[in-house]
Amino acid sequence: MHQTYRWNPKTLERLCEIEDLSPHSILPWIRAMRSGGLSDGAIHRLLALASARSIDHHGPFIGHGTFNGGPVLRASSILSPHFKDLALLQTAVYVVELFEHPNYGPYRLMAMKPVMEETLDQSKRAWIEDVESGQRPLQSEHRVVGLFKAMGSQIRWLLTEAALRQYPENEHRLLMVHRACQLLDDTDGWSEAEPLLRAAVQYLASRPNTQFISEKLSLLPHWPEAGKADATLVARAIEQLTEVEYGQEVDVLLDLIASGASGATLHEAIALTSSDWLRRTRFDAHAVTGVHCALDLLSDKETPATLRALAGTLALSSSRARRQKENRDAWRTPLPVEGQPLHLNEVRTIVLSDPEGLQAAQAAGNFVRSGGDAVSLARSLMEIALTTSGPFDAIHNVKMLWGLLLETQRSTLPQQAWVHLAAGARVVAETAAAEKEKAAPILAQWKESLDWNTPGI
Repeated sequence: MHQTYRWNPKTLERLCEIEDLSPHSILPWIRAMRSGGLSDGAIHRLLALASARSIDHHGPFIGHGTFNGGPVLRASSILSPHFKDLALLQTAVYVVELFEHPNYGPYRLMAMKPVMEETLDQSKRAWIEDVESGQRPLQSEHRVVGLFKAMGSQIRWLLTEAALRQYPENEHRLLMVHRACQLLDDTDGWSEAEPLLRAAVQYLASRPNTQFISEKLSLLPHWPEAGKADATLVARAIEQLTEVEYGQEVDVLLDLIASGASGATLHEAIALTSSDWLRRTRFDAHAVTGVHCALDLLSDKETPATLRALAGTLALSSSRARRQKENRDAWRTPLPVEGQPLHLNEVRTIVLSDPEGLQAAQAAGNFVRSGGDAVSLARSLMEIALTTSGPFDAIHNVKMLWGLLLETQRSTLPQQAWVHLAAGARVVAETAAAEKEKAAPILAQWKESLDWNTPGI
């Protein structure tokens, strides 16, 4: 007899509460959870689990609630308590509204019996074959139940391998896995990981495409040790990576590896190239969030060597990279950034009044290049993002800004690293000009719930 997934009774009680919420009842529910001793991390995990329980993730479009919460939670670490509330509210409204979306339900996560082969290695190979066949999504899900019981949190690397192999077709394949695992890490949630892993597998096993891998990467070199970044080589690589046609970025990176480029040089080239493209185009936050996942894998000492090479080599081969290069005629010439000192309030004023985004990018770039604090700028841009758009754009822009801040902090090339948050300012400025009306309902309840007024909003 088929049965729904067997949740922990207390977890199920809370998930049912989430499913019954309306956007206007979310803040009282958050307060109740906090009063009951739940941290914001635990609330984010509950929202992700609710998404896995009640939203279909078989694609091609997916409800992002299972993995967007992770980077928003991390980004909230630099926000004031009031803006942490708003970030959590935006995330919760996003998930709750997905429950009513006709493309994602009604859906209910069912209980599944584990399927395993005689050995763990055989089971891993069988799972990859099922996923990439595109014809056995349910069997893939049964298999991941068995693999999780056998592997625990180390299953992340098997799922990451499958996700990277599909990354050029759609970077959400990697986002789904990587951000879910990060959320589980950050909230000590691996004891309840099965629903999130299954949601990821639903997506991975539906309409997979690994053609790019088979054509380009039959043999991967060892990814170089970090070493030091060569600024001259990085600048030359950015130019090459930008000029080549889509699909040839892999060749440029492989040539750099063959020439002896350090891992730090490669990391800088990938990160700075992706942000430079974001600054020059009109693409939204999605243009870099997949790249940020690949860069996270390069920065993580626990990433297996084969996956490090795969992530680095493929980082600039996402579908968004392809779409940007297919639309080169729409690329714009950025305004010069020479390090003119600006006060943070001046940058904020420009971002809020520049619908084209180019002046915003220039102002943010000058702020960082002249020695302005990158964390303060990222925080201010997140505040603007959270107060000038509805949930979808708000959480995606916050996620983007967190990744851009991380790359600014990781960089050892300060004369070039300003481009990251400059690109983010461009996106936030354009979004603010186009999406302000969508923010109004959420801002109204956020402000009504507080005994204070936020300056400048």
